[in-house]
Amino acid sequence: MSISLPVVKSPPTKRWQDQKFLTLGQPKIGKSAWWAEGEKTLFLELEPGLNHLSVMKVSVRSWEEFTEVLGELYKAQQAGKFPYDTLVIDTLDRMIDLANEYVIDRAKEKYKSDIAEKIESIGDIPNGAGWFQATNLVRITLDKLKVFPCAVSLIGHTKQEKLKEGTREYTHATINIGGQMGTGLLGWPDHTLHWRTRMRGETIERCLRTKPSEELEAGSRGNIVPDGFRIDGDLKAAYGKFRGLFD
Repeated sequence: MSISLPVVKSPPTKRWQDQKFLTLGQPKIGKSAWWAEGEKTLFLELEPGLNHLSVMKVSVRSWEEFTEVLGELYKAQQAGKFPYDTLVIDTLDRMIDLANEYVIDRAKEKYKSDIAEKIESIGDIPNGAGWFQATNLVRITLDKLKVFPCAVSLIGHTKQEKLKEGTREYTHATINIGGQMGTGLLGWPDHTLHWRTRMRGETIERCLRTKPSEELEAGSRGNIVPDGFRIDGDLKAAYGKFRGLFD
């Protein structure tokens, strides 16, 4: 194979199909409804919760079903008939659960009965193999998602971490997944959209935080999504404005 070395800089891109999003926030604040405003968005519904929305969706209840759906998407891509411009994984938390369940089932099949009977969680698999296999499984899957000619959003929940810096303690809102798995997931997206909400009278006010701080996990490569992007009133109009940030 011949490799050509570049002689000019590549231009920055804001193409929608190149974008990878991590959408973080507390449950039931409108994250799924927001992404459902896309006309060519496909949801992989890994847990019930979309019946109140008009969406294109495929229900997925096991890791085997998840990989089967990805296989069908790959076939559509290869045939030049990929019909979606956005793929939403709802939720990331459940995706990790399915990966863990898959690894646990395989371990029970692999080990002798006396060990298999003791395997109830990912941490019960001997020599830390469970954590390694699950993390690797998710990493490979994230790499596969990058291949599709569409934007991808992982919808996840948050947790509050208490951190200490010298004598000072503070709280940090971050992804609800720890260890190497969580670290890998935080490094995957181009944009970590951290939803913040508050009630003003009877009205819910929402905004996207994209500036990282000690208070919360957030980010937007190239600063394409401005910190504090508001999602008020008409979700469809706000989503259209959001899409307008990209090419």
